[in-house]
Amino acid sequence: MDVADAINQAFDLRLEKRYDEALELLLAAAKEHDHEDLWIEIALFYADRGMQLPDRGAMEAFAEADKWADLPQTKAGRAAVLARRGELDQAEALLAAALELDPELPDGLAARGELRLLQGRLDEAIESLAKAVEVAPGFGRAWALLARVLTAQGKKDFARKALDEAGRKCPLDADVLVAVSESYVAGNDLATARRALETAVGAHPDHVAAWRLLAWVAAKESDPDTMQHALENAVAIDREGTLAWIAAEKLTVPELDSFGKQ
Repeated sequence: MDVADAINQAFDLRLEKRYDEALELLLAAAKEHDHEDLWIEIALFYADRGMQLPDRGAMEAFAEADKWADLPQTKAGRAAVLARRGELDQAEALLAAALELDPELPDGLAARGELRLLQGRLDEAIESLAKAVEVAPGFGRAWALLARVLTAQGKKDFARKALDEAGRKCPLDADVLVAVSESYVAGNDLATARRALETAVGAHPDHVAAWRLLAWVAAKESDPDTMQHALENAVAIDREGTLAWIAAEKLTVPELDSFGKQ
């Protein structure tokens, strides 16, 4: 199989959500062909995978991507993780490098928006995230972040408009559904929040934030069975992160502390 065929077949497999097969095909082709296009495709595969994983798994995927090619996407993804960890200076440096390589990289613009949010520089966060959704209108995570920043600014009507637009552009995106659910939780409409979260985990069963918020809502609704089920799924995806989340959230929702103790 030549390089072009391998890349095209891997692309078709990814459309069919046969991700592991796509990666295996690319790696097999890389053993036969010493070709930069293959290296970039493999690196992009790992970078894309990292964007979908919890932070620890994401960093492992980005490290694999770096073995094949130096991509701005990987720098942006790693910067977002570092920002969430509080390593803001390192995140800033990586983002500068990513955006120098590609000033309109959606992942880079979204990561910069998230960093600015964490820094409290909300106007700059909105500017970067608005650019991200302009460049990539179907980028759910950027829409979700934009809505959170607008909410943090007290602009709830604008946040709702952003979520409405996101619902039109990417209606089944898990990040958008979680952000929509958060808005319903803030309005104490737990039933509607729950329906959105059930849609999210149905379409994206590997989305840990959706499972955690579903557990939170179920706990508030005195539904221990759903809470336990949601937390079991969240732990299976990211045990360390979910246990830390339970430890923090049980201070305001004590029912979460019953997980694993029945």
